[in-house]
Amino acid sequence: MLSRGRFAFTRLGGASAHGWRRMSSGPSGTSAVVERRLNDFHGWRRTAAALGVGMASAFYYEQYHQAYSDQAVAASVTTTAEVAPSVSTTGDSGVVQPYSPISARGLEISKELRKTVKTKDDLEIVLYQYQPCPFCNKVRAFLDYHKIPYKAVEVDPLRKAELKWSDYKKVPVVVVNGNQLNESTEIIATLETVLSEEFNEEMFTEEEKKWLFWLDDYFVHLLPPNIYRTATESMQTFDYLTTEGNFSWLVRETSRYSGAVIMYLVAKKLQKKYNIGDPREDLYGAVTSWTETVNEKGTNFLGGSEPNVADLAVFGVLRSLLNFDTFNDLMANTELRPWYERMEIAVGEPSRLKD
Repeated sequence: MLSRGRFAFTRLGGASAHGWRRMSSGPSGTSAVVERRLNDFHGWRRTAAALGVGMASAFYYEQYHQAYSDQAVAASVTTTAEVAPSVSTTGDSGVVQPYSPISARGLEISKELRKTVKTKDDLEIVLYQYQPCPFCNKVRAFLDYHKIPYKAVEVDPLRKAELKWSDYKKVPVVVVNGNQLNESTEIIATLETVLSEEFNEEMFTEEEKKWLFWLDDYFVHLLPPNIYRTATESMQTFDYLTTEGNFSWLVRETSRYSGAVIMYLVAKKLQKKYNIGDPREDLYGAVTSWTETVNEKGTNFLGGSEPNVADLAVFGVLRSLLNFDTFNDLMANTELRPWYERMEIAVGEPSRLKD
C-alpha cells in the first residue's frame, strides 16, 4: 500500500510541477500566479500527509504502540534470556536476586572480547538507534566520553528494515566485533568491563548500581508524559526524521504525523499506569534528587573528579531532551545546569564515524 501511495504522490507531484513550469514560461505566466500555485501545492502536500496519518494510524497503531511504549517505559525487569536482567526472579519462589547492570551473557561476551581487544581502537561498533531515543543517548554518551569510534544506523521507526537481520527489534542494538548486545545498560556495562584494566564481575559500586536502577526503573517512566505532553511537544520528538536517516518523503511524513498522534495518546495511558500526577513537577522532583545527591558530595560529578557510569547514563538520558520544551523547562526550574554543563565538557565531541 505504501509503495502504491508513494507512486501516486510522485506522479501527481511531478505533473503539478510540470504544469507550473509551463505556466511560468508562457506569455500569461507571472510570478504571482506561480507563487499562488506553489502555495496550493504545499497545501495539497499537507492534506496528503494528513490523509496518510489516518491510513497509517489504523495500520501501524499496534506496531507503534508496542515499539515506542516499550522504549519509553522499558524498566530493568525482564525475563528474556538474551536481554540483561537487572532484577529477576528465580523459579516459582519469586526470590529477587541482587541488582546487576550486566547479565551472564554480557560477562561471557566481555571475556571473549578481552582476548583480542587490547585498546578501544580494536573495537568495531555499530549502533542501531533512533536519534532522540533516551536509551540510545545513554549509549552514545558512554561511547563519546571514552572516545570510542562507532558507526550509527538510523532505524526506520515504522518498518525497522535496518533490523531485519535481528530477532530483537527494539533500540538500541549494538554489534561489537560481531557480537550483538541489546538494551542500553547491558551495552554500557559490557563495554565498561571490556575496557577495564582487570576483569571484575563486580566492578560497579553500590552507588552506581543504585542510580542506574533508579534511571531505568523510575526516571524513564517520567519522560513520555513530558515529551508527549501536548500536540506541539509530541511533534518535536519526531522532527529528527527530517534530518536523520535516508527515508523517503512519504515515510518521513507518515512517521512524523502518525507517530506524534499515537505517542500523544500512549503517553496519557502511561501517565495513568504509573500514577504520575503533574508530569513536569514529578520530573523536576526526580532531577532535584539527582542534583542534590551530587551537590552533597561536594564534587563535580557523582563519580568525584571524573564522571562515573551513572553520571554518563543520566547525562545521556537528559541529553535526549535537548531540543524539546521539556529540556528548557528543566533548566529554568531546577538546579540541573551546572552539573549538565560540566558533563557536556567532560563528554566532549561525538566519536561517531562519518558515513
